[in-house]
Amino acid sequence: MRVRKCVVKSLPEGWRERLTQETLRLGRARKAGYGEVVVSRAPEPKPPPPESSSGDSFTVWFTSDALLRAVRLGAGTTADDIVEALQAAFKKVGIGIASLSIDDRDAHVRCRRIESWAGRWNLPRPSMVAVKAGSCVRVQGSPPTEKQAQALEAEGIGDRRAEGYGEIRINHPLLATQTSNWWRRPRSFGAEVPQDNNAPRQPLLKKADFEPGGTLEGMQDFVGAVEDAAWRAAIKDAAFRFSVSEERRKNGLSWTPHPRPRGTPPMSQLGTLRTVMGDFKDRDLARVENWLERIARKNPDSNAWNRKAKGDDRTPKDKLQALLTEDSAVWNLLEGTHGNGDGDKDVAARRVWPALPVRDDRTLKAAFRLEAVRALILASIRAHKRDLERSPTGADSDDGSQSPPAEKGEVV
Repeated sequence: MRVRKCVVKSLPEGWRERLTQETLRLGRARKAGYGEVVVSRAPEPKPPPPESSSGDSFTVWFTSDALLRAVRLGAGTTADDIVEALQAAFKKVGIGIASLSIDDRDAHVRCRRIESWAGRWNLPRPSMVAVKAGSCVRVQGSPPTEKQAQALEAEGIGDRRAEGYGEIRINHPLLATQTSNWWRRPRSFGAEVPQDNNAPRQPLLKKADFEPGGTLEGMQDFVGAVEDAAWRAAIKDAAFRFSVSEERRKNGLSWTPHPRPRGTPPMSQLGTLRTVMGDFKDRDLARVENWLERIARKNPDSNAWNRKAKGDDRTPKDKLQALLTEDSAVWNLLEGTHGNGDGDKDVAARRVWPALPVRDDRTLKAAFRLEAVRALILASIRAHKRDLERSPTGADSDDGSQSPPAEKGEVV
């Protein structure tokens, strides 16, 4: 929370100590015990120094939503509105710049509508249209010095800056570095990976870049958050690619939509598995294993979890048990190293997992293993259900004959 100096001067003596020592309650139903918060003092995070810019342009990165005004006092979302807001901010901090301009080709701007509610009035507030956080522009004009850029970043642009709107970064190192040169290994998903690229990747950015004096000083938490989001997206994409192939599900899990209309294992049991998994944290792993052992012990001779497919040496129960307990099992399935059923290793489907120089692959795979297992199982259950629904009558088995009746004694 940022407070202006004029407001700080009007506060009574000792307000900082009182704020951190007293227990505060915010929001509604405070007397009922809701809204308890603890306030602590912390130094303002030091942003990395702006990259020195040589030439007649500089970059502006919106790190929060910005409420700008157009010429007719409407919502400002165009490049001209951004230029007007920048020039006004430059004047406030005493920077004299002759002229600024933004080429539409150098403006990557998105907008969003902000809705809010006035609790005291019990009415909606007027809608606001803001320049979305993450927008970037390259401004043509004389670049500010490092001190001027820091003053401009502290001032911000647009309206309601005290509420967190209008925060910007000038010539941030992440925008000045060519991301295509960060990695020697290709990062495109689904691309063929040369055999000589199987060695551990060697990033061009080092961990030393995040240490004091490095180009990305103080940005380790931010880059780690970006890395987490990239891994979750890659895991979701890899799980979908695995699940859409019936052959992959058959080889990796021994799940098949035959005999229809129930499939192997039955969809009712897979639905129970989905419920038992829950969020699938560490505490849920033992519950899933106990359910699997219990469901496999009942009627073992006729249980679909205990039947080996033709040419397979493991049952569906064994494969699911390995997926839950073995560290590398889920990654072997997602990376396609189990083969695609045609005898090859399916090199084109191997995943090049995204990574930044914060944590190595081994650490990330250990951290995301349970999330990957959950994503793969849930995606496979959905695909299994879709395949079963294609023929609800059960009349189209592989050999053209009618599917056999339900096996007696099978447990759900």
